[in-house]
Amino acid sequence: MNLDDLDVLTSDEDRPPGTATVPRSDEREPAAPRRRRLRPPLDVALLVVVLAAVLAVSVQRGPAWIGPDWLGLDSAKLSFTGRVLGIPHTPGYPLYVVLTWAWTALPVASIATLTNAFSAVAGLAAAVLLRQCQTALGVRPWIATAMGAALVFTPQFWGQSLIAEVYTLHLALLLGVLWAALRWANGAPDRWLLGAWCVWCLGLGNHLTIGLLLPSLVLLVVTSGRRVLTPRRLLLGAAVLAVGAAQYLFLFWRTAAHGVYLEFPVRTLGDLWWVVTGGPFHGQMLAFSPAELLTTRLALVGEVLWRDLGLLLVPAAWGVLRLQGRLRAALVLYGVLSVLYAMSYDIPDIDVYFLPVEAVLLLFAGVGFHDVVSRLATRVPATVAVAGVVLVPVVLGLDTVPRQELRTSTVGGVAVRHILDAVGSDAILVSQDYVQSSLLRYYLIGEGLAAERNIWLAWQADAEDVEAYLRDGTSLHAELGTFRDPRRPGMLPDPEPPPPGLPVYAVDAHQALLLRIHGLRVLHDFETADLWRVTLRP
Repeated sequence: MNLDDLDVLTSDEDRPPGTATVPRSDEREPAAPRRRRLRPPLDVALLVVVLAAVLAVSVQRGPAWIGPDWLGLDSAKLSFTGRVLGIPHTPGYPLYVVLTWAWTALPVASIATLTNAFSAVAGLAAAVLLRQCQTALGVRPWIATAMGAALVFTPQFWGQSLIAEVYTLHLALLLGVLWAALRWANGAPDRWLLGAWCVWCLGLGNHLTIGLLLPSLVLLVVTSGRRVLTPRRLLLGAAVLAVGAAQYLFLFWRTAAHGVYLEFPVRTLGDLWWVVTGGPFHGQMLAFSPAELLTTRLALVGEVLWRDLGLLLVPAAWGVLRLQGRLRAALVLYGVLSVLYAMSYDIPDIDVYFLPVEAVLLLFAGVGFHDVVSRLATRVPATVAVAGVVLVPVVLGLDTVPRQELRTSTVGGVAVRHILDAVGSDAILVSQDYVQSSLLRYYLIGEGLAAERNIWLAWQADAEDVEAYLRDGTSLHAELGTFRDPRRPGMLPDPEPPPPGLPVYAVDAHQALLLRIHGLRVLHDFETADLWRVTLRP
């Protein structure tokens, strides 16, 4: 039996990923003109419609965060940063800021609701792209679709899809790179590799951890046996990289324009390097000893992955064994690098850094399910086996969605509205609480209430400064619709200080306690809001 006969007799469904049936030369028919397929496959259409409906019902209306376990702490801030073209915390997220600036121009909902919906749309795109990655690995379409839906309904990813955050966009860009790279690795034209490189460079403007995927791309190119790294293509690749890096010129522009929200202004190359490399978090990177990595941090990895994926880790492990060659090596390499990075980073909301690892494991789970279904084909109808796999995201969603709805809340935003209604106008609000201050900034800066009502916000103000302001009107570092981080003085001229004589209110219990301990008079005499009037003792 020759190779041509083997190709004809072997079923596509039994073939390893990355291979395809090649008809015998004497059986080939004259090529017919190809028609462009305008309609998406049924499984993709169903995936988009169902997930879009569920996300539309669940996405948060108004500024939100996920509590109480440190998730989504920056959501309220990111709800308005795009609308004002601001600079949020490091590394600045220029791509996310510009995209949400354009998105929130839609006159259909509040700024916060639109930004939350942007995360949902990016999450939906990530699900479709994960499905595409799996079909590029040879996984049956409906199994690939089930794994795409499963990604959305994992607890971590589902929560990030309902609030303003950068991580669903990060996953969409990451999976876009992987899809193009896998297509190219399986024999597609070189333009797919260029597409992967373009998306990777674009992703640098959203979350720099996409850089962890670079070694896997290099591995696929080096082991391809294809002559792609010609001088002309290297020059083109360098130009694309330069354009991707140029996204961070946005930080210089907004600083020079004295934007209304500049958490970390950038005026020099030194400032840019400090911000892009994580500035205030330098001490929390590579923060653990080898012993700690092998004990407490490795246990954290297992805890997070089991919580989000559960029994899906079993087909994922089988998929790792069944997927062969350099595709497996590239995916495993990226997964290992992502795990090591997350393990060594000491921040309270580290769980979201495992999302790329979970996406890779779901890719392997699809491969594992595909192999099991193929093996059961002689005993169980393939339709029945695939239907069993399709039930996986249904069960996962029925478990995740109700629980996450309880954790994702706009209650904080409602409480802040009550505070602003009780204050009225012409006041200084003093707060020590990060989340509450971010919610206040959403309304004061994003919705423009600061200038409209002459309400100032003093974040983390010292009790001595508050007393000095009450006593003789001494300048108090406070914001009126603008923000300069007081921890980095001298970067820009400070905004004008609040005029003397404005009433001062503490807006959280911790701040009120600190002012009372200092000797100031603190009275809670508001029925509708957690608000304390601060005055000097007689």
